[in-house]
Amino acid sequence: MKILYTAEAVVEGGRRGHGRTIDDRLQVDLSVPKKMDGDGGPGTNPEQLFALGYAACFQSAMLGVARSLKLDASESTITSRVGIGPTGHGGLELSVALDLHAPHLSRSDAEELMLRAHDRCPYSRAIRGNVGVELTVDGTPLEERSPKILETEPGLRPRILVGLDGSVGSAHALGWAIQLATALDAEILAAHVFELTSATMAYGLAPITVPDQWLTDLQREFEDEWAAPLKQGHVPYRTIFEPGIPAPTLIDIAARERADLIVAGSRGLGGFGELLLGSVSHQLVMHARLPVVVIPAEHRKDTVAAKTVEEPATLPVSALAAPA
Repeated sequence: MKILYTAEAVVEGGRRGHGRTIDDRLQVDLSVPKKMDGDGGPGTNPEQLFALGYAACFQSAMLGVARSLKLDASESTITSRVGIGPTGHGGLELSVALDLHAPHLSRSDAEELMLRAHDRCPYSRAIRGNVGVELTVDGTPLEERSPKILETEPGLRPRILVGLDGSVGSAHALGWAIQLATALDAEILAAHVFELTSATMAYGLAPITVPDQWLTDLQREFEDEWAAPLKQGHVPYRTIFEPGIPAPTLIDIAARERADLIVAGSRGLGGFGELLLGSVSHQLVMHARLPVVVIPAEHRKDTVAAKTVEEPATLPVSALAAPA
């Protein structure tokens, strides 16, 4: 990445200290809010500073999108709310809510701007897959996708998001998705979400710096091998390769790309094994706000096995989840 600008700041005393930028354009006293067992002093705090910075960056991205679409976003405002609280398993985590007020835009145009700005804003990209971000317009959440499979706006090609990880299960999921996309003239979004630190942090070790060549090789394997069936599938497709925690990042990609359906492969663990070890497909079914199809593993006896690209699988009713 070519660095265009670097902000540099110094803090003494942590959350109860003092902060300043090196150029002295900003100097702040820091206090801990009473709700965080602090003294509620007159100083600001990291969450307020982040809320200001995120809102400014996000609105700049949104205004840029509005100009390109020739939409009138004048007099618009972005209200940013940054929350902090316990994770439930040690430590703290953040949550973010961004609300748009745009008096000269229709509801549909305002929602489109929010989604596109969330895709473009570097702050949104930096926390994608790690921090939940709620987008609203005048306090109302963006309109949810229809729970009916692949029901999209007239004239628009449906989009099917498929998560690929090099496993047999994800290969079966891609084959099934290609068959569905062919039948419905849909576009496939093949996505691989990679975690950079989980392998070391799982053992209590410090995160490592992953060599650029490793990422280059991984992306090449993803596009040339895992996604290879798409090249012979005669369906329109795009590949998406980005870091994050798999399930929440896939959900975020689905929202960003306005996908109509998520297709994922199953590990085939089932029962307590799946509960104990975790399952991306299970998390997608539980948390995605659009339909999710899970292609069962071949060795599961209680479901019909996924077939090859030439013979699509017949799914059991339980494999299809359309969250309420």
